[in-house]
Amino acid sequence: VLPEFSGNEITAHASGAVYVYAAEVHNLTALNSYAGNDQDFVYVNGAYEFGDEPRAWERLDVPYRVDGVFILYTHLTLEAGTRLEFTDESGLRVINQLAGVTAVGTAGEPIVFTGVTAEPGAWNGLYFANLNENGDPVARSRFEHVLVEYGGAYVFQDRGANEVWGDFLIDSSGWPSAIELVSS
Repeated sequence: VLPEFSGNEITAHASGAVYVYAAEVHNLTALNSYAGNDQDFVYVNGAYEFGDEPRAWERLDVPYRVDGVFILYTHLTLEAGTRLEFTDESGLRVINQLAGVTAVGTAGEPIVFTGVTAEPGAWNGLYFANLNENGDPVARSRFEHVLVEYGGAYVFQDRGANEVWGDFLIDSSGWPSAIELVSS
């Protein structure tokens, strides 16, 4: 439990500023400094349950380094200028009727989803399979002024057993799905 964490300077470490589980990232605030380490990032272990409560991740002075595939069952809001770097074969899955991502950057402060390795297919990408109670495609995720690059490692088989992949994978093979993608 970390009831308060602000006004701290985390610096001069060899392997990054902080190690945190994806469900606890919302406790990290921009009121701290995370820069000045041998490896300037916050390590996010995405291999564990994200939690049921909506979360917001603030823009920090270093990127989030996401390792693992975290499955989102709730809503995640990312602040403009936030940078997420995914390790090889890591990613984000948004998979139920209450889940979604609000990633609204600006032209000057886009939100970046990228791979640690700067080559196509380095990380899985963003996968969406969500619906509402009526089965209607309702966009619970909005991406505006967002850059998504170097993803596409996750291979999915559609209903026709065709392999598909990409930075954004929207699965409507059994249920309607929708996202909003604007100026990205």
